[in-house]
Amino acid sequence: RKLTPGAAATMDVRIRSKNGVDEKTAPAVYAEAKKAAAPYPNDVGAQLVLAEAAYDAKDYAVAEAAADRAVAADAKAVDGYVYKAMCRMALAHKAKDYSKESWTAIRKIIATGNRIAPQDPEPLILYYRSFTEQGVPAPAIAKDGLFDAFYYAPQDDGLRLNTAAMLLLDRDAVRARSLLAPLAYQPH
Repeated sequence: RKLTPGAAATMDVRIRSKNGVDEKTAPAVYAEAKKAAAPYPNDVGAQLVLAEAAYDAKDYAVAEAAADRAVAADAKAVDGYVYKAMCRMALAHKAKDYSKESWTAIRKIIATGNRIAPQDPEPLILYYRSFTEQGVPAPAIAKDGLFDAFYYAPQDDGLRLNTAAMLLLDRDAVRARSLLAPLAYQPH
């Protein structure tokens, strides 16, 4: 597809951000993202790049504001809802807020993204994580969602391990083994 001007202007930053950053490299990528995205406050692509870079640099207020602008530009921008929820989760942890009200509000954001793209694994993974990070048992719907996420993205080894771990916690060793076997026999 043809890139919007904002998406094109932030592509270099997006590539570096998607390749992964650490605590050392995140601030530089974030500084570049702010500069590249600044002329495009209404461009969903540019604002999502900014949201990711700001999140990685732990500037959750800027990340959430960029996610909000992305959603305002395109109400179907699932990643906007994902980053908004991730920011809220990080802020709740920072504030040691594990209240039912806060986490229910976070889950509503995640659910909005999931309704837009039910087969997108990110909201499904995040929904499950919202329970584990709150420190409460995940309900069956969240567990089913994590398994569905694995079904949609079986190439993600981290997701495979997390799904297997969930199955092991549920004492479903047979299904966990079926997920872990391909990893055990990988040549890498």
